[in-house]
Amino acid sequence: MRLARARDEEPEQRFGNALHAALERIRDPRDAASAAYAAAERHQLDAAARDRLVETLALAIKGPELQEWWSAQETYTERSLLHEGGVLRPDRIYRRADGRWVVADYKTGAPKPEHEAQVRQYADLLEPVLGERPLPVLLYLRETEILCHEFP
Repeated sequence: MRLARARDEEPEQRFGNALHAALERIRDPRDAASAAYAAAERHQLDAAARDRLVETLALAIKGPELQEWWSAQETYTERSLLHEGGVLRPDRIYRRADGRWVVADYKTGAPKPEHEAQVRQYADLLEPVLGERPLPVLLYLRETEILCHEFP
């Protein structure tokens, strides 16, 4: 047995991991390019995948779906939630300018029913911690579009 390395992963998995790593570092839209290049290097993306990563992040940064991220009062990325069943790690927890908490998870693949269940579970676990139920949100980050699904 051995630990997996980035080069052992499939290209789409490396791309998704790089996208998550880049988004984890971005607190301000001006951080996007440096975060993308650092993540591409860390996850050993080839030039085409690196360019795709930069383009996907640029689309996300400019899109209306993520604009509230930049005015958030508080932001936590990749924070572990410890619960009886183990450890879960939502991609982003933030408090919007209007004071409402949001728990967001991003995906690079096709929408699946289990994604909604996952983000709803995050909201359930965060409710007693935050004192209110956060709005569960899924963001599907594609090369040509961003799909945002909220589950009130």
